[in-house]
Amino acid sequence: MWRITGRLLLTLLIGMSGCSKDEKEKEQLQSTAEKEVEYSLSGETESQLYEIEMNYDSLMYVFEERLKTLQENPDNIEARKQLVEAGYDQQHSRVLAFGEGVPPENAQTPSLALNYAEKAAKIEAYRWAYQIKKWHADPTNNDSSVTGAELPSAKMLSKLVMPDSTVKVLVELKLAEMP
Repeated sequence: MWRITGRLLLTLLIGMSGCSKDEKEKEQLQSTAEKEVEYSLSGETESQLYEIEMNYDSLMYVFEERLKTLQENPDNIEARKQLVEAGYDQQHSRVLAFGEGVPPENAQTPSLALNYAEKAAKIEAYRWAYQIKKWHADPTNNDSSVTGAELPSAKMLSKLVMPDSTVKVLVELKLAEMP
């Protein structure tokens, strides 16, 4: 994947325009631009670009469908494996998980109701993240308990607020931070 940086674009424009920049400055800009192109073609930058281009809303839908299947038949080992396949990302040392939260009917304000729904969705996503990690090691593990009083920080990848104020989230938890 090619990525044109600002300095490379500036170097190309200077070279084509015949601008009055002295040769030494042109060479420095060109050298800097070449290094940035080489860096952008390395594996690290390509994976970062991949993350930016990822459509997390589509992935949310995949999670939601796989969770429905699993909730209909909790002992289905194949459904567990499919959920692990969607959520366990060994390459980036992370677990992706989906959660859904419904706002309480007795919330004092609509914004407070949305806040509660988002927190509930995050808690559900944490629970599924731990299950995905456990099932990655052993899909037959029926232990659904979550150990540890503290939740690691999670990166919110996507959040959808539905017309009925239900909140759906997709979060990322780093494997190294999970118990």
